[in-house]
Formats: sequence, C-alpha cells, structure tokens
Amino acid sequence: MIFRPLFACLALLALSAPAHAATLVPDLQHLDIVPMHSLPALGVQKSVDSAISKNNPLQFAISAPLPLTLDDGRWQKLDDGSWSWRTRVYSAGAQTLNLHFSKFDLPEGASLWLYDPSGAVIAGPYIHANELGDQQLWTSVINGETTIVELRVPAAVKDQVRLQLAEVNHGYRGFANDKAGTGSYKDSGSCEIDVACPAGQPYLAQARALARITINGTGLCSGQLINNVRQDNTPFFLTANHCGINSGNAGSVVFYWNYQNSSCGGNGIEPGYQTQSGGVWVAGDATSDFTLIKAAQMPSSSFNLFLSGWNASSNVPQSGGVVHHPKGDVTKVAVYSSAASSLDNQGLCTGQLPITGTCTSTRYVNVWRVSYSQGITEPGSSGSALYDQNQLIVGQLSGGSTSCSAGKNATDIYGRLNSAWTSKSASNAQLKANLDPDNTGTLTLGGKNLAGSGSTTPGSTSGSASSGGGGGGGALPVFTLAGLLILGLFRRLTSRRASSV
Repeated sequence: MIFRPLFACLALLALSAPAHAATLVPDLQHLDIVPMHSLPALGVQKSVDSAISKNNPLQFAISAPLPLTLDDGRWQKLDDGSWSWRTRVYSAGAQTLNLHFSKFDLPEGASLWLYDPSGAVIAGPYIHANELGDQQLWTSVINGETTIVELRVPAAVKDQVRLQLAEVNHGYRGFANDKAGTGSYKDSGSCEIDVACPAGQPYLAQARALARITINGTGLCSGQLINNVRQDNTPFFLTANHCGINSGNAGSVVFYWNYQNSSCGGNGIEPGYQTQSGGVWVAGDATSDFTLIKAAQMPSSSFNLFLSGWNASSNVPQSGGVVHHPKGDVTKVAVYSSAASSLDNQGLCTGQLPITGTCTSTRYVNVWRVSYSQGITEPGSSGSALYDQNQLIVGQLSGGSTSCSAGKNATDIYGRLNSAWTSKSASNAQLKANLDPDNTGTLTLGGKNLAGSGSTTPGSTSGSASSGGGGGGGALPVFTLAGLLILGLFRRLTSRRASSV
C-alpha cells in the first residue's frame, strides 16, 4: 500500500500524545545503510481458506525462525549523545509482519520501535514497563514486506540492553490492505453491519470493550473487557477457550482497540486503532468455551474503553446482539430478535480432512443457540460476546453456520456464561471466583467505563496510517498544513547523525 507523505506525517503526530515517552521521528533517508535480514520464501497456502470456520481461531500469519541479536544490526551515536540501533526484516509478499522477541530486557530510558519504510505506521515505544516475567515480547503488526526495528538507549545504560529476536510472523490476511488491495478492511461479508449503523446503536458502549486480538503472532480472534463485582477497573478480558490462549502463551496476546468505522458504511478510508501487547492468563474451561485473561498493563484512559456488564443467571436471553471483528474487519454487529435456546454438550467439529471434509476431532460445549434477524458472524469473530436484551454478556462465540449465503435457518452458538460461572471447582476454571471474588452472590452486573492509567500504555501504537492513526479511543488534535511543514523540518533536523560504528 502506498501512503502519501501527508498521511505519514499525521501518523507521527497521532503518536505524540504520551507525555512520558517521546515520539520517534525515524530517519527514513538512510535506510540503505541498515542491515537487511530476509526470511526464506514462505509457501503461504491461501487455499486453506476453504477449511476455516468459526470453530477455530482464524490463522492470519505463518511463523518462521529468524534469530537475530544486537550483532545483527547497526549502532549509531546521535547528536544528543544517546545511541540508536537498527536492523531490517523482510519477507517477500507479506501483507504484514509482526515479531516475537525471545529476550526483551531493556534498562530504564531505553525504548524499542517498529515502523515501515515510509514511516506511515509506527509501533512503540516498547519499554522496560512492558517486560513480562518470561522477558518475551510480541509486537503488533507493521504493514508490508519490510519492518525496521529501532532501539533508542541512553549512553550510560547501552551495555545493559538484552535483545534477541526469535521469530517473524508473515501475515497474509486479517489486517490492512496490501498492494494488491486485499486485506481485512471491508473483506468481511457484504451483509455485515457496521456498529455505527442504526442496528448497532444499542451497543456503542460495548463496542468500546471489544478488541481484535492476535495470539502467538499467527491466530486471530475477538474478545472484550468485562467488569467485576468489586468494580476496581481490573482489565479482565473474556474470549473463547478455543482461541488457544493458556498460561504459557497469554503473554503473546496483542490487543487492537477501537477498530471501527465512525459512520455507517465508512468513508472509504481505513480507520485507525490503538494496540497494546501482553496478557496474563486467569482462568479457562473447554466445556463452556471461555478464557479469562487480564491485560498485562492498564490500558490508557485516552483509549476510552468500557468494561461490559454480564448476566450469569440461567434466564434465557430473549433478544440482543453481538459486536465482533469478522475476518479481522472493523467492528460489526449482528442482532437476534427471538429467544435463544439452551443446549448442553453441543458437538463442534474442530478438525476436518481436506478433501472429503470428514470430521477428525470434536469438542463439546454448553451453549446458547441463536438465529440472527440482522447480520452474521464469521471466522475471526470467535470469542465475541453475546449480549442479552439488557446489553449484558451471556456468552461468547463458540462456532456456528451463519454466513451471508447460508440463509435464515443458519444459527450460531455461544458458550454460556451461566455454565462458565462455576464450570469447575478450581478458581482458574470458572468465572465466579474471579468476577465475584468476595462471593457476594451477584448474578447480574452492569458495565462501566474503564478508568485507565491516565497516560498512554507503553507499547501502544496508532495503526492504519492511511487514516492518520488514532481510531475511536479519543479525539485527535487538528493540525494545520503549517504544522505539518514544521514537523517535516523537525524530522530532518533530528535525523542527523553525529557518528556511527
């Protein structure tokens, strides 16, 4: 995708909000001196699309090892005495790239950034506060075949940096459009409905709880922030168990917030979003197909997020809706206007032979079954919440057959919240022990706005530079053309290097 310089400038400005972390102004005129490391040719089999379903997470990327250390980049000393280290990663034909660092240990004052060669999309800063217990880091996606990795570090702590790249994930769907015009934006079914349309008006708050999430850098699902009885702003996040998040890989989760059109049908320009990396596994159970994690850091208050309420009673939902990210697309809504039905041990095929379609593996889930009067869900929607007539969560998407061509008799099924509430006795296999830790007996709870940290979470990014970044998390400042020209001058001045090694 080719971005005009104006959009690139807007993307940089959109990242200038955090007071605690300076915005990176990349030196795009000297990329030819930065070492390039290429992945081997990857045989991306898009023919697997015929086998995808809502019964499994949507694979959007394939992984390839690329072990790199600080020896595989180039150090340069900057005018202010600090140091910059850069390297480039390339994978032919990639729609996006995202990275897995097996060692991420930065001293205070150091920051890691990723950006594309045009400077249109910048991810970062990833700083010391982003370190998890295992010292691994999974980044958000950067559009295109090439990603530049840049480390900024004060001279006094340069020798304390520990950084090791392990894998690069070559994305082939589910995100911003590539040069051929294929990608997630507007790639979902023609009968999908934007949450900004009239059908989505009752769910605008719930849309602020929703996130598109990636797992292990290769899987794509949906999920949402969920309130707890203490109402203490813990950033609990509910999704489907079959999305594959567990105690070993929760740190690989990357959240993409506020990815939605601001008007019904959009204006033809892909909207921006915010991201943050890292989750902590809390609980999960297969029989109700739920997983509960926490965001590793408190999301920024500037994201304007919402903690959805819930209904854990056995009362049958009479009507309601779901907000979700089909095929990784912007937030959509589906609506049901007749009562759901409750089913136990509903079988879902999770593996099929490629030619005959014979089912090779099955999981069994206690579910709500619904038929929509408007909209559908698709692969990538897994984990999105089913809301009842009071806009309270009663389940999360587990599978189903709805599609634009399937007809009105098609249905979707959702792992029931009342089943997940006390599905197992262990606290890490039920919702009650975590959402009602004081055992108050509460079965219904309303939602609330998430009171964030008050500053942008380290590791956040404004994506989709074609829209200037930002997204629906909060209003961006309006910049004049003169302001953009001043930024360009500032960019040239700050890109001058005093010396290099």
